[in-house]
Amino acid sequence: MHFLGPLINNYTVMEENQDFLQQLEEELMAKRVELEEKVLPSLKTDMRNFGNTFHIMYTYLVQKGFLKEDLYNYEQTSKLEPPSDDPIADGELIPELSFRLSNYSSVLDYMNNIFDVNIDKLDLNGIKKILAIIDYIKWPNLGTNTTHSITRGLTMVMDKIVTSNDDPVSSEVRFNSTTTQTQNYNKIKKHLKEISLYQREAYKFRIRTVICPEVNPTADKASKNLKSLLMSIKLEMNAQMPGSPFYRELIEEIFAEDYGMEGEQKKAALLKSLNVSKETRKKQVKKKDTSRQVDKNHLLKILPLMEKSADQLASALVKLDHNKEITSDKKKGLKEILRRFFQRKENDIYYEVKTTDPVSGHARKTSLNFNALSESIRKKTQLYRTIGNTNSQQYQKLAEYSEEMLKEFIENNLLELRAFHKKMTGLDEMFKKEEDPTIRARIKGIKVETETLKRLYMECNKSLQEYVAIKEEMAQLKALGIEN
Repeated sequence: MHFLGPLINNYTVMEENQDFLQQLEEELMAKRVELEEKVLPSLKTDMRNFGNTFHIMYTYLVQKGFLKEDLYNYEQTSKLEPPSDDPIADGELIPELSFRLSNYSSVLDYMNNIFDVNIDKLDLNGIKKILAIIDYIKWPNLGTNTTHSITRGLTMVMDKIVTSNDDPVSSEVRFNSTTTQTQNYNKIKKHLKEISLYQREAYKFRIRTVICPEVNPTADKASKNLKSLLMSIKLEMNAQMPGSPFYRELIEEIFAEDYGMEGEQKKAALLKSLNVSKETRKKQVKKKDTSRQVDKNHLLKILPLMEKSADQLASALVKLDHNKEITSDKKKGLKEILRRFFQRKENDIYYEVKTTDPVSGHARKTSLNFNALSESIRKKTQLYRTIGNTNSQQYQKLAEYSEEMLKEFIENNLLELRAFHKKMTGLDEMFKKEEDPTIRARIKGIKVETETLKRLYMECNKSLQEYVAIKEEMAQLKALGIEN
């Protein structure tokens, strides 16, 4: 919740602190604007680059056989929490590291595509959670003799790339991914540090204006009966600010700034540390909230994202066709194989599979018509290959749609994409359970394609939901007679 506002006049504060609190509130509000306009967009970009770089590296390691594909990790995480970083026994390094990094990839997906990165969510606790995820692998220490279990394990795997003669560009892949990820890592930490500075002072401002007037702290209480004073503040916080964490260190900073011998110098340093530019402060005075406006262009920007799914659908379908052929031919004699080879239209093939929804995680058994599914995917792939190109006839046709029609088109296609992902994942799991080990060894997995499709779906859906939320907000404001 955005808690900065005209709070000062609602409470009785010491007269000598009145001017300071007024100035602090203005600085904090201006700092928030600066963070939202400048820091947050960069943070989101760097977080997304961090996730994409890891995904590329992880996919490469799986494809080259340095890590094992986690065949059954299709569940979408709903927690902003990294996997376990407990020590890994040397004999279990590859399977355990593969499992944890697969989970880590899902956590990064959640962080970038579902978690709403905004100033209110990035409070001190939210920042701590993001840092725990970013620090899961100590990227600056990768390649060193670190004792951190995950970093050490990944270093050992990455070292195999260098010594492998399988691919002449392996060393370059290792160097580039490590260097890029370290840069992303450092940028994210820098942004979070700046947001953390704001959140520390915003938290202290809240304590000063909501809690302190009720507890009435004094210099005498702070110096002679600190333990009792802190307990009174904690009890008042439970009543006035339920659910808010109690940060003793920050509350003691308030006492040092308000009652300490060097209090004035500390307050001056505090205001200076917020470092709000004059330009931002001027904009805050007459700022108009145009950031919440959306139109059809917002929807059109989703189309290039949907276009990216075409290659993943096509690649997955080729592999699934291959798997269908090698698993079905084992049951047929030469005569039947020749008959099917010369027959233009195959009979429908049904598979009983377990499908799991990529968003809700709901699983159920269903009967899939493979031929019908293949045909649907082929047609949709042809459509997706054109909708992202602004010069294509299909894009121009969509651009002429009304806003409501375009929204409906995107909603329907995202539902289809979600259904394709669910069915292809179910087929992938089924084929990998082939009993004949000779045939099972020839099965081609589509984990890379389905994970990429899931990521694209979530990115498109997040943008669509943002559009819907802002449209609803604008309608409510208009109903109240409030225009931008």
